Amino acid sequence: MYIEVSTLCYGILIILAVVVLVYLILCLNKLNLLLKQISVFWNENSTNISETVKSMPIIANNAVELSENLKTTSDVIIEATSTAIDTKKEIVDHIEIITDIFKIIRGVWLK
Repeated sequence: MYIEVSTLCYGILIILAVVVLVYLILCLNKLNLLLKQISVFWNENSTNISETVKSMPIIANNAVELSENLKTTSDVIIEATSTAIDTKKEIVDHIEIITDIFKIIRGVWLK
């Protein structure tokens, strides 16, 4: 009793085809479960999703207004900081002048 090579190859091919078919059935089953979960999620949240999509332009406009307000505020802060720095320099210059005057007066009175 001998087994022919062609019969052996057909047997191996049939076994491989069965394995691939089982794997394909498992993959399709998982895909079906995933699609069911997506469908349930969509059905439960369709109103929320619709409301969110409808409110997106308002949210975008608010973001634009917020960024413009932040830009304006930062410009004001930069200007105030610059003014404070200039004022500090002027105060330091006046203090130096006053200390120089006091040094001169002290030098005159001590002689």
